[in-house]
Amino acid sequence: MKNLICINIFIFLSIYIYAQVPQGINYQAIARSSIGDPIKDQPVTVKFRILEGGPNGTQVFTEIHPQMLTDGCGMFNLKIGEANPAVFEKIEWSTGSKWLEVTINNSIIGTTELLSVPYALFAGSGVGTPGPPGQSLTISSITNNGDGTYTWHFSDGTIYTTANLIGPPGPTGWTLVGNAGTNPAANFIGTIDDIDLIFKRNNITSGVLDTSNTSYGLNSMSINTPGGENTAIGKQSMYSNLEGHYNTSIGAYSLHSNTTGSYNTASGQNAMFSNTTGEVNTANGQYAMYSNTSGGSNSAIGVAALYSNTTGELNTANGYSALYSNTTAVENSAYGGFALYSNTTGELNTASGTLSLYLNTTGDYNTANGSQALYSNSTGSENTAIGESALYSNTTGERNTANGNLALFLNTNGYNNTANGYYALHSNDHGYSNSANGSNSLYSNINGFENTANGESGLYSNLSGFYNTSNGAFSLYSNSTGSYNTAAGNSSLYSNLGSYNTSIGVSSLYSNTNGFNNTSIGTFSLYSNITGFNNTAIGENSFYYGEDYNNSTALGFNTSITASNQVCLGSSNVTSIGGIVGWSSLSDRRFKKEIKEGVPGLTFIMKLHPVIYQIDLEEIAKAFKTPDSLRQIQFEKEKEKLIQTGFIAQEVEQAANELNFDFSGIDKPKNKNDFYGLRYAEFVVPLVKAVQEQQQIILEQTKEIGKGKIANTELSDKIQSLELRLIALENKIKN
Repeated sequence: MKNLICINIFIFLSIYIYAQVPQGINYQAIARSSIGDPIKDQPVTVKFRILEGGPNGTQVFTEIHPQMLTDGCGMFNLKIGEANPAVFEKIEWSTGSKWLEVTINNSIIGTTELLSVPYALFAGSGVGTPGPPGQSLTISSITNNGDGTYTWHFSDGTIYTTANLIGPPGPTGWTLVGNAGTNPAANFIGTIDDIDLIFKRNNITSGVLDTSNTSYGLNSMSINTPGGENTAIGKQSMYSNLEGHYNTSIGAYSLHSNTTGSYNTASGQNAMFSNTTGEVNTANGQYAMYSNTSGGSNSAIGVAALYSNTTGELNTANGYSALYSNTTAVENSAYGGFALYSNTTGELNTASGTLSLYLNTTGDYNTANGSQALYSNSTGSENTAIGESALYSNTTGERNTANGNLALFLNTNGYNNTANGYYALHSNDHGYSNSANGSNSLYSNINGFENTANGESGLYSNLSGFYNTSNGAFSLYSNSTGSYNTAAGNSSLYSNLGSYNTSIGVSSLYSNTNGFNNTSIGTFSLYSNITGFNNTAIGENSFYYGEDYNNSTALGFNTSITASNQVCLGSSNVTSIGGIVGWSSLSDRRFKKEIKEGVPGLTFIMKLHPVIYQIDLEEIAKAFKTPDSLRQIQFEKEKEKLIQTGFIAQEVEQAANELNFDFSGIDKPKNKNDFYGLRYAEFVVPLVKAVQEQQQIILEQTKEIGKGKIANTELSDKIQSLELRLIALENKIKN
């Protein structure tokens, strides 16, 4: 580098001196690039400064010659003093040494002492007595001798060879066009003394290496005073830092305004631009934590993450524009693009997923995990949403929990709801205190409250019903406004619209729509009930048929009901019903009125026709529409062999009708689907009456018999008396 500088100085100081009025110094030179190539046929800007007293002396003259066009050899000609003659004329040439500094295209080429001054210029200064006028002298050419010397050829034919202007070669240095053959163990860029290393661009500090701080970039850490252990990389990074310590900024304008804040890390253009006193912050990404001033212990990763934060603390934002609008709120965590984007003062929120909690402003204690989870929440607090778009529309609702894609999707201000499963409580608007567990459970609920659905699509259609409980897939599926229902089992109360129903078992009360106050326990129990109410069915397939019966009870497997107000125990396969004691019927005189005689006895009993028979279970199955899948065929065949005794209900009815006797022992059909039955216990009453009547007859006959016995006794006495008299008479005759 030293050799190259010397050559350049020599080349550009080949001057042509011409002493005459007007004053000036003719200057001729070849413009060369930094690698020595002539700058041919191009405009160059040349600046001159004349210094007094030395190369760093006082400036007494300066001028600029813009757009000087070089020729094909790179040469140009000009006159020093022509551009600024007024000042040039006032130079005091007689006082001190004069030095000429030449600058071409903003690069200082060199500074050389003017060893002699043209006579006319010296004379023009008015100092001393001038000698005789001399002849003009020019330099015709210059020869580079290759050994550091140059030969000058003057116009009068004389020559002059200079001393070695290059000097001995200096140590090998770094060039501007690349280096080769370097030795990593010995070659380096830097200092070998304990002095700070400074880099400049256009004379502006652009890098500093000192004992504690490191900066690289135009005006980076430019006014740092006592601050230490800082690292700044990028244009104007940590520009305003004064006393801040242990900061790291990477990127143009990162930590630009920091003054006393410490322990901050900013990476990315304009990251933490406005931070002044905030400490222990981490910002990674363009414009991350841009507005932060004094907030501390925040972490922002992603473009514009925590952009608006000013004094908020202990926030974590990870993702593009995450927590973008947060200003003073504390302890929020956002992971994902635009997560918690609109949050301003809401605190202790956690959002994980793109656009999660996007519109939250002042809501607190919310947790959103999944893309667009709790997207619309503004002021609602203490909500938890896990899954894509879970609690998407919630604005002011509080204490809701949604777990599953689109769970509680339309909820706006409902509160205390829990939804677990895909689309669970999807349509809920302002319903509250609902619990939905399972895909699509309570899907349509809008304002129903205090419902519980466990199982896929449980309470799917519920709109405004309340206090319902469904356990099992599709249980209470169609219920919209019915309330106080309990369903346990797949598809139990599937079609229900009514209220106060309880069903336990797969498809129990399946068809019920407007029926109410029904209880079914067992698979398919009360399956066909539609509008019936106050019914009870216990046992698999019990009360399977019957759409609108009321107040009937079926107990036992496959037990059928054929009418309202009916109680049935067991199916047709039952062979014994009983217990330790007999059946009791209410018979308190206090509950009876219009008591009177009128029960026929012998006349009714004598009309009855006792028979023996075998039951036809095949016909019973047809009548009750019992599918073969529910029948016990082999058992039925065995039961059909049994010989049974009894009456024919139709014959009993005929006998009673003939006597105009409304006999309660006949269970007449209540509808076209019902059948005849007999209450055999009721036969006791006419039998008792018959016995009483028969006893009366017996008593009367006994009475008549008694009378006959007396007459016989009297007759016997008379006969005995006659016999005695005859004996006496015979004795008399014999005598």
